[in-house]
Amino acid sequence: IHAICAYGVDLVTLSMWASNPRQYVLFHKARTEGDFSRLMENVSGLVNQAQDDGHTKIKLYHVVCHLNAQGLVDMVNLAKKLSVDYLEFAVIDVVKGKTETLMLTQQDRESLKRQIYHLACEKEYLGHGGVDLVDQIHSDNVNELGGSMR
Repeated sequence: IHAICAYGVDLVTLSMWASNPRQYVLFHKARTEGDFSRLMENVSGLVNQAQDDGHTKIKLYHVVCHLNAQGLVDMVNLAKKLSVDYLEFAVIDVVKGKTETLMLTQQDRESLKRQIYHLACEKEYLGHGGVDLVDQIHSDNVNELGGSMR
């Protein structure tokens, strides 16, 4: 952890996909829920070191799919709890014949819209951009929440 900051790394992106132990083992079959706790300790240590360093920024990156779509708010709360600098989401890019089971369902998309709306109304989460996000949700132009298949 110290070496990452000591080398002058500007940004460390941590691909999480999960905000709790149950989700974590869904994506990492060989891992246990206890592994998630150790991971959180390591991430917390990295964030603390980066804050002490004052140079390195930490970003959590979540790929949203069918297995974790119900936990968007939890992912945001985890980022707040860990005090990361950035939080980024992407919708799963499904590979035909391999990962179709991860594609968002219509129910997942509706849940994501509700969760995004909830977050947008909470100014503490999204700052001044919350109002713009609420407008986008109401525009029904949120087709990209379906993900794509290649």
